This record gives sequence, C-alpha cells and structure tokens, in this order.
Amino acid sequence: MKTIKITLLAFLSTLSCYAQQTFYEQLKANGNDAIYCTYYRYNATSEVYTPGEKGAEVNIKLIEIKGIPIGFKAFDVQTGKYLFGFDEVQNYGRADHYPITKMMKHKYDTEAYAMIDGSMYKFSVDKDHILKPVSLWEAYVLKRPESMKVDNNGKKKSKKKGFLKRVKNIGKAGSMSSSPEKKYLRNLDIKTLVNDYEKSMRAKQQSYKLSSKDKLNIAAIQKFRKEGKDFVKRYNDSIYNSPKEVENRRKWARINAGTSLSVTNNKKTTVWISSSIDNFSNTKINAGGQANADCRSDLYYFFSDKKGAKAYQFYSANSSCGSSATIN
Repeated sequence: MKTIKITLLAFLSTLSCYAQQTFYEQLKANGNDAIYCTYYRYNATSEVYTPGEKGAEVNIKLIEIKGIPIGFKAFDVQTGKYLFGFDEVQNYGRADHYPITKMMKHKYDTEAYAMIDGSMYKFSVDKDHILKPVSLWEAYVLKRPESMKVDNNGKKKSKKKGFLKRVKNIGKAGSMSSSPEKKYLRNLDIKTLVNDYEKSMRAKQQSYKLSSKDKLNIAAIQKFRKEGKDFVKRYNDSIYNSPKEVENRRKWARINAGTSLSVTNNKKTTVWISSSIDNFSNTKINAGGQANADCRSDLYYFFSDKKGAKAYQFYSANSSCGSSATIN
C-alpha cells in the first residue's frame, strides 16, 4: 500500500505543474516523444471518469510551421499508423483562442481535445465552447517519464501540497498489477479537474491582450491557410526528407512488415478510409493518392470525414497482406 501511495503522489506531484498551461504549452512541455495510454469512458453519464477498455498507446506530436504551433497528430506506438489529429491549416481543426489555447475543436462537429495536467482529453463540446466533465469521451494519460520515478530511498523526487483534493481513495485504486496511469485516472476527481481548468483558462482568455507578435502569428496562420496545401506540402517535405525522419520511416517499415496494405484511390474525388464502419480514426486519400493501412482488418472508404457518412467496404481482413488494394 505504501508503494502505491508513493507512486501516485509522485505522479500527481509532477502532473500538477501543468495545471495552468495552454494546450500548446503542455504538448511542447511533454515533448514529441511522449507516450500516452488511451482509456475509453466506461460510464457515459457520470461526472466521475471511470476507465473502461484500454486502447492503444499513442505518441502525440506538436505540429509547428516556422515555430508557430498549428495543431497535433497522434500515432499508434506499435504500428506507427496515424490515428487522429487537428491542425489549423490543412483540416477543420481550430484553436479556440490564440495564444491562450484551451482546446482544439472541429470547426463543424462537437469533437474537441484539451490538455489538462499534462494528459489529453477528448470532449464533445456544445456551441458554448465550455469543457464539461460529463462530455468527456476518452483520456490519453501521459506515461510516467523519468522525473516521476522514486529514488533509491523510496522517496518521491517532488511533492506539492494541496493537489490531493483532486484525488479520491489514494492507494485503493485497484489491483497491484494496475498501471500507475490507470490508478491515477481511477482516483481522479474529473469534475474538479475539468471545471477548475475551464474556469481558469476562460478567465485568462478574457483578460489577455494580444501582443504585436501574437497578431503577426495569427496573420501567418491565416496566410498559411489561404495559400493552401502547396506551401504546407513544401514545408512538410523539407521535414519529411530530413535524416531523422528518413530513419524513423525505416524503423516503422520494419515494424509494419507483413501487416501493411498499400491503398490507392483511383476515384476523381477525395476519400477517407477506416477499419471502422462508423468512420472512426480515418485516413484521408486525395484523388490519385496512396496511403498505407493495416491489412489485418476489414477496410471501408467514405466520401466525407464526418461521422455517419455512408461506408463502402473495399477490402477483407487478412486477404492481401504485404500487397495492395485499389479504390475504383
């Protein structure tokens, strides 16, 4: 029991330093190599977040253009496959405020992501743009970095008093085999966490005065968006062809060997492909374009990235692993 308490207190102590940071600040503080554990909501009506099924471990990266943050992308740690993300230039993701960004929200749908205490949370947000505990869908809990570990004497490296009011039943979070991330999530007072963050960030946004640099950055984002994909493609290509990214692609190619399917879109319009008939975690393929998918699942294509779009199955699981499929 003492070990559980020490681990949880160290975990909470480290996370509390994120409380007042913006969306982009927290992502940047975690770093582009940070890993998060996915947990889906067990009870959709309770304000207390009870973790249900555990999903994939994800790597969430901050997207910047010329040093200006414009969004994020999340990838499956095991496969390297793109899972979800928003950016303000190439898709419908929008920051609710710049630079005091509380969340990134879909321009038309209710889907939104917020970073609170170093972890990412997915919400369904109404037109009022208020984060509410009962509208929390999923949690992406930051895995413990080195700074969260205890020292050889069994003492936590840092501790802040006052943060325990956000936690219930320390040390009673389940079996000894549960991960520190799940223990943290089970004991978290989501109602307090979300409401405090919403109140704090809303107040900061309302009182903030844009600096000249802020205005220049906002104008740059609008310019990138207006110029369209050509500029972004040129910029991304320069990153894509860097030695570090070339090596990363080689690494993922080795991991994906035998489980990858190359999908070509021969239609004259953009499609989105997904392993889910509900258009969940889809991948965009422009007309004439190509993308890779996991060959171990049935695959569907859609003419819209909106949930509820009609699904068309074009591939059956395990039928052409290591090969290719075409959408005609």
